[in-house]
Amino acid sequence: MKRVFIAALMIFILQIAINAYCASVQVVSGGSGVYYLKGFDFVDIGGVEIVIQYDTSALSNPRVAAGSSLASTMFFPNAKYSASSVKIVAATLSPIKSGDLATITFDVKGDNPPDPYITMKKLATVTAANVPLETPAATISGNTSNTDTNNQTTNPSSNPTVNPTVNPQTNPYGSTPSIGSLTLPQDLTSSPSTPSTERKSDSQPLVTDLRKDMTLPLGDSAGQQMAAEQKSEREKAPEKKSVAYKSTLQLFREFKEEKTPKSLIALFAEVSMPGFAQNPPIVIADGETPVKITLVMRQTENESPKFMLNGAKTLNLSGEGEDVITWTIEALPKKGAVEAVLTVIDGKAVMEFPLTVVPSVSPVMTKGKALSEADFNTYLAGKFDLNKDGKFDAVDDYIYTANYIAAMKIKPQKAAKEEAVKPDAKGDAKSKEKQPVKP
Repeated sequence: MKRVFIAALMIFILQIAINAYCASVQVVSGGSGVYYLKGFDFVDIGGVEIVIQYDTSALSNPRVAAGSSLASTMFFPNAKYSASSVKIVAATLSPIKSGDLATITFDVKGDNPPDPYITMKKLATVTAANVPLETPAATISGNTSNTDTNNQTTNPSSNPTVNPTVNPQTNPYGSTPSIGSLTLPQDLTSSPSTPSTERKSDSQPLVTDLRKDMTLPLGDSAGQQMAAEQKSEREKAPEKKSVAYKSTLQLFREFKEEKTPKSLIALFAEVSMPGFAQNPPIVIADGETPVKITLVMRQTENESPKFMLNGAKTLNLSGEGEDVITWTIEALPKKGAVEAVLTVIDGKAVMEFPLTVVPSVSPVMTKGKALSEADFNTYLAGKFDLNKDGKFDAVDDYIYTANYIAAMKIKPQKAAKEEAVKPDAKGDAKSKEKQPVKP
């Protein structure tokens, strides 16, 4: 009986491995410049890393949005990975289901543009084991005898994958994989036509930048030269420091002065985060209202910075510029959120930018009418648990004040100026100049 159980367990484990190795990713056209990145036969897949190449003469301005299969993952799209490619990375501790991984929308320049194609793809299981995949379609010689010309992918029964819409000699990527947290097996870093014995003898050293986001196999002399150049560039660039900026909510928690409508409104003008902006300045977290974040950064590394959102879902990410890049992130805060943070990892520096998000005040609280200053004073005189946590504290003050500012279309900077010249108990005007809040 014990032997039967062990045999059954081994068959079950083997079946999981076989299913994982059957996973595939394809780009499917939706027409009018819309393309869907789809995953098939996903079993226990916990991470994906994909680069998609497109023809810049026919397509431009890519916008990337997470599909239903990646909606609850850590989703990192980079629509400007290169001048002609898009990169999508996602990771989660729960298995990713087959289906729509992402939607990529382009501006179409002409009729019948060639379809984008995958130049690099890597999958990993939820246990961080790597799943071998076929080498990119464009790296295979153009033998399409077993290929359906009406489809972007080949017949699954054929050995190499061939994309008939791609000219293999025009693909700048070759068969080079990108090595990050998901690492391709060594036997996939060579051409499929190369015998295994030759692959071992042609093994080459890897030169990796600090982020370990891109690894290229290079010869000894070329590798040493590139490593020296990268080191020289990093030494010349000013070193960025890690910083976590203080949020408006934190200012409410630290506020010890008399609570008045103007004194609380003024707190929304106190936060200073250089190069960072969000629109709208206060986002009502109703699960439907998006926020647009812009961040201006100087390029100091060879690779793009990494972005992570906590408390919000990334809808799109793009960047413009060369030495100074303006990053634009479109996101959707979680319904009912009181905090959301954008974390930027740039080389060794980690920067945290808090977003101003609040849940909407209950219509019962406002009696179905617009808020007024009298309502604000009524709120301050009573005790209202707006976030339903069983406490009346600074979080409730923050929620009400933010809703009041949004409803009344108030500019907090004006209230801050009035608070700065407010007379104190002795009748003297306060000489409290507004200073940027340091983290």
